[in-house]
Amino acid sequence: MGEWSRRFWYPVDNAKETGSSMDSNKQTIVIIVVVALLLVGFIAGPKIISTLRGNAAAGGGAKQVQEPILPPLLKEADMIGSVWNVTIQSFTLKVTFSANGQALASSDNMMVRQLAKARFGVDSLPGKWRIEGPKLLLNTNFDGKDYATELTISGTKLLSKQGVPVVRVQ
Repeated sequence: MGEWSRRFWYPVDNAKETGSSMDSNKQTIVIIVVVALLLVGFIAGPKIISTLRGNAAAGGGAKQVQEPILPPLLKEADMIGSVWNVTIQSFTLKVTFSANGQALASSDNMMVRQLAKARFGVDSLPGKWRIEGPKLLLNTNFDGKDYATELTISGTKLLSKQGVPVVRVQ
């Protein structure tokens, strides 16, 4: 950097001129590196943390004990009028089971309710259900796509494919 530009950008003390320019260059480099690391941390940090948490949960963490599958005790008559929190495509829906295999799914999620209102004119999604042996099959159509959820009947409980109990609300 020439004498004029150094004097223009940095105050120059003639007694310390040679040492101060090296110090300010080091300071500038350190500041740039710190800012770059912070920027990378903010951008990549959440992804790295979620990856590490996923690996810890899958590998070294405490594993969830899957409930043993019991003979199915729920029949169609037991399901009529009941309400369960069923997770379909990452949305938790309150599913009310009615007679003749009719089901009605509603959500606390405003986006899901608005889409159902626009498509069906109501705040809930109609669906169908049936019991086939130890399986409860639930079908609905949402935003033009068909979704099927298979739950396992274990005793008087419903379990997801992952073996997680489905919560009975009513």
